[in-house]
Amino acid sequence: MTIHEGAELDITSAEYAADPYWHYRKLREQAAAHWIGPAGSDRWVLVTRCELGRQVLADGRFSKHLPGKYTATSTAGGEGRSMLGSDPPAHTRLRATVSSTFSGRAIAARRPRIARISEELVDAMVARLDPPGAGVAELRHEYALPFAFTVLSEIIGIPDDRRDDFHAWTVRMLSPAPTEAERTAQATAVDNIRAYVRERVAVEARERGTVDDTAPLLRALAIDASENALTDGEIVTMITLILAAGYEGAANMILNGMAAFLVHEDQWKLLTSTPSMADAAVREALRYDCPVQRATLRVATEDVRFGDVTFEAGTLVGVSLAAANHDPEAFADAEAFDIGRPPAPNMAFSHGIHRCLGASLATTEGAVAFRHLATRLPDLRLHPAAGPIRWCRTGFLRGPEEIRVVRGDAG
Repeated sequence: MTIHEGAELDITSAEYAADPYWHYRKLREQAAAHWIGPAGSDRWVLVTRCELGRQVLADGRFSKHLPGKYTATSTAGGEGRSMLGSDPPAHTRLRATVSSTFSGRAIAARRPRIARISEELVDAMVARLDPPGAGVAELRHEYALPFAFTVLSEIIGIPDDRRDDFHAWTVRMLSPAPTEAERTAQATAVDNIRAYVRERVAVEARERGTVDDTAPLLRALAIDASENALTDGEIVTMITLILAAGYEGAANMILNGMAAFLVHEDQWKLLTSTPSMADAAVREALRYDCPVQRATLRVATEDVRFGDVTFEAGTLVGVSLAAANHDPEAFADAEAFDIGRPPAPNMAFSHGIHRCLGASLATTEGAVAFRHLATRLPDLRLHPAAGPIRWCRTGFLRGPEEIRVVRGDAG
């Protein structure tokens, strides 16, 4: 089998946004890898099967160092190289400076505070929806986004009096920008984030010395005096990347899971009756509808052959994490949403050395969220007048525009 020609995939279309998995299923049935786009310099290959995807993501012959390809506002240089566009040893050094902050042990220590943030937001939702039938709430803007942003901003070390500004800038940075005016506003937001981080680094760096493990990330990076310490420009890029990767993705993981629960009432009843299944719920939500649909591009540095698929040197390759997670060769009854599914690793956080740095944080946030929502609002339902869930048309990330909910049989 060679790389398939003629694939059609418009990731900006409303049809794709509504159900990308139908498109992935058709592609996956045809071949494991597909050329996307007409012949030319921007042509690339999309991998849609799980085993081939794992092989590509774990193979060092595929490089993430693509000058000119990582100029999106969320990862842009202009400051310092990003982990997202680096190979070892540069990637190893960059990741090592922040890995302890996002380790399983560090996130476990933060869990009580993460839970408290969630509790406060759920309390507000319960008040809005109480008594059943009396009100309407919206999960995206009233719960998931403020939850993810508050947790992340505390980890980074954004002061309370600057969080509204930072939140507005982050939302703008991650929003689609089809018009010139929107692109200008987006660039301004990114400039604002970077300018603030540079200012904070300059202040904190005056006290450089031994890194304090209890310090917020921005301060820890700024005062690091080790031989592997990040430059000021690298700190700016690192914080910008963490904001971009750790905010909407974490919120969408919760929202995609809740969207699945609210249309699979048997699974919601299972979780509400057995809240201890929250961890399993996170694992299945990530597999069933992962918030990051595709791994970022890599380039083959030499001819690479897996079975009967050959990637010639210079080929750009993207792995569809979403398609891989629905591969029937990897997951039995892969199209079903089933939190009782036997545990098995999935591809939602990617694979290999570039596996998502924030996996422990995201899974902790998800488990806290699902447990709190299931125990405090077991009678949660989609608002009957809201119509089908509408999905953001971002292509790369996946999440609902909003989820309006009520309690009980309220209309």
